Amino acid sequence: MDNLILELIELKYQKSLCARKQEYEKAAQIRDNEKILEKKIYHIISGNEIDKHYTTKVYQETIDNYVIEKYGFDYPNIWINLDETKAFIRELKLKILGI
Repeated sequence: MDNLILELIELKYQKSLCARKQEYEKAAQIRDNEKILEKKIYHIISGNEIDKHYTTKVYQETIDNYVIEKYGFDYPNIWINLDETKAFIRELKLKILGI
């Protein structure tokens, strides 16, 4: 599960970089992969089946709360500054490794 969370955060980071570089097609491809991964993580965390009534917001809130509870990081707010996002990814990798 830790690796899935890390992969999701890295996808979001890459998407943000592409958007800032105006590489919108690449950012859209990354976004599509991100949405697939969010659904998978949501299912693992909640145990709920993926349902057409659930929205991306539900998936994101569930994952945000999981990251805050498990790692103690304010995950929803890290996208404002990409340097902070890189630091967050580094810290998360260290926590996953138990360092």
